[in-house]
Amino acid sequence: TERKAALLEREVMDRYLVKHLESRVGESFKALIVGVNQVGIFFELEKTGAQGFIHRNDLGDDFYVFDEQNHCFFGKRKKQKYQLGMVIQVLLESADSKK
Repeated sequence: TERKAALLEREVMDRYLVKHLESRVGESFKALIVGVNQVGIFFELEKTGAQGFIHRNDLGDDFYVFDEQNHCFFGKRKKQKYQLGMVIQVLLESADSKK
């Protein structure tokens, strides 16, 4: 019962967070890269803890290569790097709950 209550509490908090962020679509936020895989980057917004994803094709105007060993993407031409633990600026394009 306690586990179920904790899950429900997390779901309610997530829904409130999404509702709050819906009014902030189009704004820029500082975010921490919390995961990197061959598909893209997972991040967490600094102030709210909301999580999001950036597909590798949306990283910018370069060809990004995934480096599994170093948990990062690096640009072939401009040498820009996106690495696990790095703080980046993200633009909120949408806010929705997958639940």
